[in-house]
Amino acid sequence: MKDQSPGEFEKAVQFDRMIRYQTKKGSEQLNYIHKSMTPLSEVVFNIDDPNQVDMFNSECEGMCGL
Repeated sequence: MKDQSPGEFEKAVQFDRMIRYQTKKGSEQLNYIHKSMTPLSEVVFNIDDPNQVDMFNSECEGMCGL
């Protein structure tokens, strides 16, 4: 998304910033989108990560569960 759709990625970055302090604990426990608990704008994405799920190359063409 960061490379292919930079405008959409920027919207995600803005959303990530917007939710940072939207918790009952305020600044004691911050919200992040990324599992690394890092601001999305600072995340280093590793395309070779074996734990990264590829949701697009395994598309079922609408026949899943039939």
